[in-house]
Amino acid sequence: MLNVTLVLSVFHVGERPPPRHTGIRHIRTDISNFQVIHDYPRYLGGHNLGVVPEEDILGRMITCLTHIYEIEAARRQIKLDGLELKVEGTLTTRLGNTDRPPVYRDVAYAVYIESPETKEKIEELQKAVEAICPIYNMIKEPPPIKSTIVRGPYTEAKEKAASPVY
Repeated sequence: MLNVTLVLSVFHVGERPPPRHTGIRHIRTDISNFQVIHDYPRYLGGHNLGVVPEEDILGRMITCLTHIYEIEAARRQIKLDGLELKVEGTLTTRLGNTDRPPVYRDVAYAVYIESPETKEKIEELQKAVEAICPIYNMIKEPPPIKSTIVRGPYTEAKEKAASPVY
């Protein structure tokens, strides 16, 4: 079992923070260290510097499914001449909706497979992939999420250091 801790922070201690509201976030886990840019379009108060998180989650699901299809096909010695996956989902309104949070409805993906294998083998492949794809299963059956607030000391010096200089 691999335990991954995901930390989403604006900047590291000792580093100059990126300008506020840019969407730049630094992702650190116990196995990788990458920078991911999420942002919103200007009409939603962002700067349009990256993909919006709501779109990104479906992109990550389809990337994970594609990777697992390739792994499982190789493991089962299923020949693939072509593999393409497409995902769709309807996101409920997010602006001004305080009664219910925005959620995806009608999430669906299609897998386009070119293969000389039988229909039954391809269906078995799909079942195996869906059984082990962690992102697919997390979206399909979301786990409960626990939250905690951890507060540190507040000082005006920290506030000034975090403010952009124009």
